[in-house]
Amino acid sequence: MNSVSKFRYYIRNNEKIRLLACVLSGFFSSVPFYFERLFIIEWVCFIPLFCTLFSRNNSRRHTFLYGFLFHFSRSVIILSWFKELYFMQSLSIPPIVMIFIIAAAIIGLSAIQAIPFGLCSFIIVKFEEKNLPSLFLPLISAILFTAGELINTVFQQVGLVGFPWVQTYISQSGFIFGIQSASVLGAHFISFLIIICNAFIACAVTKCGIVQKICVILPIGLFTLNLFYGIICLETNSTFENSINALAYQDNNSSYSKWNGSSKDICDGFISDMENTYNEKNMPELIVLSETVFPISINNSSTGAYIRNALCDFTEKYKNTIVAGGFLTENGKRYNAQFVFENGRILDTVYKKRTLVPFGEYIPAEKLILNLFPFFDSFNLSGDALTKSVDTNIIKSSVGNLGGLICYDSIFYYNTSTSVKDGAQILVLSTNDSWYNDSGAAYHHYAQAVFRAVESRKPLVRSATTGFCGIIDKYGRTLDKTKLLQKDYAAAEISKNSELSAFVRMGYSWYYTLCIITLVFIAVSKFKRRKL
Repeated sequence: MNSVSKFRYYIRNNEKIRLLACVLSGFFSSVPFYFERLFIIEWVCFIPLFCTLFSRNNSRRHTFLYGFLFHFSRSVIILSWFKELYFMQSLSIPPIVMIFIIAAAIIGLSAIQAIPFGLCSFIIVKFEEKNLPSLFLPLISAILFTAGELINTVFQQVGLVGFPWVQTYISQSGFIFGIQSASVLGAHFISFLIIICNAFIACAVTKCGIVQKICVILPIGLFTLNLFYGIICLETNSTFENSINALAYQDNNSSYSKWNGSSKDICDGFISDMENTYNEKNMPELIVLSETVFPISINNSSTGAYIRNALCDFTEKYKNTIVAGGFLTENGKRYNAQFVFENGRILDTVYKKRTLVPFGEYIPAEKLILNLFPFFDSFNLSGDALTKSVDTNIIKSSVGNLGGLICYDSIFYYNTSTSVKDGAQILVLSTNDSWYNDSGAAYHHYAQAVFRAVESRKPLVRSATTGFCGIIDKYGRTLDKTKLLQKDYAAAEISKNSELSAFVRMGYSWYYTLCIITLVFIAVSKFKRRKL
């Protein structure tokens, strides 16, 4: 009996081995999230999970548990960065309470988000029992598991609390040739492709005969075609319209010093750093500062007036454009915003954050939550709850049309897509990742920006308080990037463009169409079996 046959035997006949296989799949799936050069692991780590789902003799009690354990085990590892909350000096919360919050966040979020994957595994096993064509199972698996990843994104879009952090595609941000198809079919297509390739290989392990041979050839073919498309895209690299020099400034203010320091000092320090580095001839044309780099109301406070005057004078002298984060107070409401200064003035158009951070910028079901857990009120460092905006507010500047993104905005593809549809030629992302310290969260959050650039085929300038700042081109390549936890800047030349990528035009219509076709196929197959 060869090794494949032994594996097939044990996974069919030993329930403990099946459960362990699901946990190991989840564990190995988390590895590329921390070591991007090991991205290839993601293309094989689901195999034990799918071998379990495709094997006979599955325990009916455990069919839900297979998918649940898989996602829970990888999510706990990936979300372990929540431990960094413990070190936030600016939160006046007792240590024991903070430990409880962190544990609840890691375990609770992981468990809640694992539920759809448990349901997916239950459905897949049901299909296996129906004796559908073997080659149909990998397709069903990819559709269902991709749906599991999309659910949290959709929840956020319809106003519910969503946190789509543990997404398979994030692990591929360093595989530049392999992610170019996201410009046509979106980042979740990368997840879909990885899942279906894993499922085909698992099918080859658990099945025999001609099916086994086909299931070996198909994933190799899909991987190669996707890779070939990426190579073609990068080989036909072209520039569009006028190029500009862009810079992302990293002020390196910790969460504590930022909220307890002086906005005037931050402003003076920035101007001093720029003038010590550049002169009037080579000053970057576009400079992006981090989220709420000035944690005050810029439009109606005395300190705000000082900053407005200083940045207006700076842009008048150097003839450039500055995007700076701060608060906007308007009609009694407070917004997390990006202000744009150029040619000695502040532009009227202000970008306001569209996707607020739950428990950080607003509290869902506020009265109920605060009555039960009053300590959550301490999490909003900015004071009162912020107001969510719904407009893209494209900023028409002298360097091009700027599509604003602030922190959490960049995790959701539809924010970028709507901005590009409304005319954005360059994406400017301001974020405050200071509370991540040097944990995996800083890397995961940056990876999301890479995919937003590829999906939209737009250059993206990312400024983060303590890092990573980066200049990303429309192919997701990082042209320059800072290190974590030090004052620094990233600078490079970018090319603005007005093209609309296929994904911006069509979104995930391919996925929904595939779901409909699959449902029709299932219904027809079921009808034929009944007729017989």
